[in-house]
Amino acid sequence: MKTKITLIALFIVVAFAKAQNNLNIKNTIEMKTVNFNSEGLNLVGNLYLPTNFDDTKTYPAIIVDGSWTTVKEQMQGLYAAQLTKNGFITLAFDHRYFGESEGQPREFENHADKVEDIKNAVTYLQTIPYVDNERIGGVGVCASGAYMMQATAEDKRIKALGTVVAWLMTPETAKLFYGGDEGTNARIQKAQNAKKDFATTGDIAYVPAYEPENMEAAMFFPVEYYALESRGAIAPWTNNFAVMSWEPWLTYDGIASSNDVTVPTIMIGSEKQFLPDGAKTAFENIRNDKKRAVWMDEYQHDQFYDNEEVIEKSVTELARHFRANL
Repeated sequence: MKTKITLIALFIVVAFAKAQNNLNIKNTIEMKTVNFNSEGLNLVGNLYLPTNFDDTKTYPAIIVDGSWTTVKEQMQGLYAAQLTKNGFITLAFDHRYFGESEGQPREFENHADKVEDIKNAVTYLQTIPYVDNERIGGVGVCASGAYMMQATAEDKRIKALGTVVAWLMTPETAKLFYGGDEGTNARIQKAQNAKKDFATTGDIAYVPAYEPENMEAAMFFPVEYYALESRGAIAPWTNNFAVMSWEPWLTYDGIASSNDVTVPTIMIGSEKQFLPDGAKTAFENIRNDKKRAVWMDEYQHDQFYDNEEVIEKSVTELARHFRANL
């Protein structure tokens, strides 16, 4: 598969504080901080409660996840808050190694751990008396589209799936972004060396998550979102990327699990998103008649993160999907 990719604004996420003002949701959403266990680590999340919440009733619940390196106050918090307006309980949380959650090494992007955290978030939701245990869904935006898809394929407690501009990279398409075989192999070698150093000394090698023109950075190209405190450069986001993250990131097949997804699924995207062919392949692989692709081709990839019009359209489609299938 040949994919033409422009390396601009690859990963844009949303700071919830800014989104509150843009989408007029400030002071209208009830949220509380929660804690749950994932393989012995304490994870911290924000649980959003629907309008006119009544704790004597039960509600469908949706786990909402965001892009790589992000924390719960960013894009996942925005989508979670918006979905509560449609009668859902939602959960956005910090994965292990990130934000307020436990785990070492910090800022280690590892898909396997993130998938397990999602499953343990399901376990947590099932302990809440006002959550309907048989009506739990998941939404993955950008990179977490792959993580949520894998969790859904492996955990049958997730009854419906939604993705938004799912970043579904494979080891082959990774080469398009990171300098072919030479570039990916060099990063993988650095990751292996960093992992060995951590095991023997406890030292963690970092590069910036974002620093334009620094080819060592995870995102080495200009992305205004990460440069502005009013957008993505919020305090909970550290702008660190553990070097050992390169190996799991570059060797992960984000499409493979789509072959095992059997629940109703909606995939929202655009021909202008990054790796649209990956999303299309995954959609074709999903084995459920209740699947729907919604393409908003007039929008760029990054508009699905902090553009009011696009988010409202996306949430409308997600809410329609989950109302019908949870």
